[in-house]
Amino acid sequence: MEEHPITSVLKFFLLSLLALLVLVSSGLLYRLYEQKRVKNTSQITTEGAIDLLGNVILGGEEQWVLIRGENQTNPVLLYLHGGPGSFIIPRARDLGQHLEKNFVVVYWDQRGSGKSYRSGMPESTMNMEQFISDTDELVEVLKKRFNVPKIYLVGNSWGAALGAMVAERYPEQFYAYVGTGQLVNTRMAEAISYEFTLTEAEESDNKEALRELREMGPPPWDYQTMNKQRKWLRRFGGTIYAEKETTSSFLSEFMGKMLLSPEYKLIEIFENTADPNFAIRNLWEDIATINLFESVPKLDVPVYFIAGEHDYNTPSELVEQYYNELEAPEGKHLIWFDNAAHLPEFEDPSLFYSIMIDSVLTQTFPPSDAK
Repeated sequence: MEEHPITSVLKFFLLSLLALLVLVSSGLLYRLYEQKRVKNTSQITTEGAIDLLGNVILGGEEQWVLIRGENQTNPVLLYLHGGPGSFIIPRARDLGQHLEKNFVVVYWDQRGSGKSYRSGMPESTMNMEQFISDTDELVEVLKKRFNVPKIYLVGNSWGAALGAMVAERYPEQFYAYVGTGQLVNTRMAEAISYEFTLTEAEESDNKEALRELREMGPPPWDYQTMNKQRKWLRRFGGTIYAEKETTSSFLSEFMGKMLLSPEYKLIEIFENTADPNFAIRNLWEDIATINLFESVPKLDVPVYFIAGEHDYNTPSELVEQYYNELEAPEGKHLIWFDNAAHLPEFEDPSLFYSIMIDSVLTQTFPPSDAK
């Protein structure tokens, strides 16, 4: 006796549904396992330590910070991530592995990014002035929370442009400003970056890259076109030097960290992946006109630029030019990372840690402010 066709279809549907449920359940269980493992293996157990995930209202919007350090009396360091639209909380343990021995490190997912993004948040607040204001508000919150007169400010890429503007406007708030992958002038940076990828494509005879790069043409671009160019920039080692001519991707690893982060809820991940360009789309007009040569010609705090030799995302030649022209009465330093590109603090963390502790902290933290 033959089985009715409808019965066969129903069986197939139910088996497929069961397989999907098993797959999803396995994925959720693995996520829970990894979240617990990450949390347990990264616990800070020293006396006087802090490991705190909390929300704070900045500019009328709920935003999130993760604060970690082995001793709450250590100097406070605020890290400004890049993007805009990237996030830092999922990478906190990578960045702070050694920093947290000597600093109280504050990892802030900025407005419209990571845990600080929510569906339907007002696009009108996504502008440079609001981000400067948010940063200043957060600094005041941290100073009050830890009862300190100043903190350290570290920024990468977009966060470095933001950091320079904040340090220029509120120098009394900071012991020092540290810029990594420093964004100096967007228009000039994009032109240099484009020429680099075009030259690399020609020398490697990468026909697909040549076709796409020639089709988009030189900047100025919109953010979608920039994202297409960045694909080839990563391939040619101008973003992460170790990724040159490899299929590995810091970006995919970054998203994996987000998925398994103990601090993230699934709904937050879904919301971020549903509109990953929210921040850069709304900030693009401000980003496109960044020019620190004109807007920040002087910084009244000790300044440290950490530049990757192979950085063509925010080209280091512009950082060197800016360093040479910058007026910095409290002192300025340009430190080169020979085997890094745009993210030196992640590409060579040991060297970054030693500079932050043996140079920045030693040279700028007054013993009178130690508790």
